[in-house]
Amino acid sequence: MNPTQRIVEILEKVPFSLLLLLYLGYLGFGYYQFMNDDGSPLHLKQMEVTAAREEVRKLEKRVKEVNDFMQSLAAKKQQLRELAQELEDTKATLSDNLNVSDFINTISTESARSGIKFIHLNPSGSNKYEYYESQDFFFDSSGVFFQYLAFLDRLASLQKIIRISKLKITPTGAPDSPFVKLNATMTISVYRYIGTKADELGKGDASADAPNAPKSPGAGAVAPISPAPPPNAASMPQKSGVTR
Repeated sequence: MNPTQRIVEILEKVPFSLLLLLYLGYLGFGYYQFMNDDGSPLHLKQMEVTAAREEVRKLEKRVKEVNDFMQSLAAKKQQLRELAQELEDTKATLSDNLNVSDFINTISTESARSGIKFIHLNPSGSNKYEYYESQDFFFDSSGVFFQYLAFLDRLASLQKIIRISKLKITPTGAPDSPFVKLNATMTISVYRYIGTKADELGKGDASADAPNAPKSPGAGAVAPISPAPPPNAASMPQKSGVTR
């Protein structure tokens, strides 16, 4: 009897239910390995899916960061253009040159139009700061109170930044006169802008995005009539109204 026949005889003696139980146990073991074994194809595919999802999540995060950066960059460009335009507007009231004789003629003309007697106006010194330079003038004059109000109002309408300080008023006329004559001395400061490399910032973007953007003219003003400390060297002098 050959071995094959011997095996067939042994299997014929084993109950069919036992053979079926063994076969089902074999299938169950294989299914268990397929579902739980780290090296099973199912587990490997699950790892690939998890890695792909993590990669997609990272890519979505990077896309969001890029979008946020682009939005922030656009806002920064707009802010830079606005600052460049503000600088140009400020430079319109703060010239980069100062003609002393022209300024003296301007003060002489405005005082005459206001009715003030022009005595003398002499340069009294200058101060240089980081972005601008101030030139002081000592002004001596005589007139009445409402003429000085008109004079200061006319200075406020000039296209320049002008500061009045060290104002001293002395009555010189009779106290019972309808209009008391006054003698007034004051320091008039005018400013000249000093160009820096910062002037070029934003001009490239502004010219590329809005080459014909209109520029609004600035307006000069006279500072309040009161002794004031020297202007901050880190900032440009600002326009202000006249206190009457």
